[in-house]
Amino acid sequence: YKRVGFGAVYDFATSNVELASRIRAALGWLIESRTDASPDSALVKTSTALESLLVIGREPPTRALAERAAFLLTDDPEKRQHVSKAVRHFYEIRGNIVHGKGTPSTPSVEAALDFGDRTVVLLCLVITAQVPAWKTATDVQGFADCVRWGYAPPCKRPWSTRQLHNALARITV
Repeated sequence: YKRVGFGAVYDFATSNVELASRIRAALGWLIESRTDASPDSALVKTSTALESLLVIGREPPTRALAERAAFLLTDDPEKRQHVSKAVRHFYEIRGNIVHGKGTPSTPSVEAALDFGDRTVVLLCLVITAQVPAWKTATDVQGFADCVRWGYAPPCKRPWSTRQLHNALARITV
């Protein structure tokens, strides 16, 4: 529990830092998601948790989510591509639900939901591991911008790469 960083997430989430309010919002939406009886509704709530963590203002959410999640969760280019595709697929399912374009089968939604939930938790752990260097959502955005332009600042990931592998195994891209 402590080794992976859950204690740090709690400590940070209860602080008054701007980024902490995003962690609190994401965890709140994640709890709402996990207690919702409808997989479709739960998936929308998990997507809101992702947005709470990674989207700033009125920027296009799909690109921001896919790119930032990929950069935050791994340094490996192939895995980044896989994360990006998985997040885009997850968000496409969310869009189909919200915009009435047809819902995939319940097992597909549940698998995507499991991927999304795990991704939110991993992102909370990664973001919290960067404290005190990161205090705002703009700091998270700045990290992603640096990576995009070829400067890869260090990013602590307190969990095993197996955790990311397990999350990605939940969704078919």
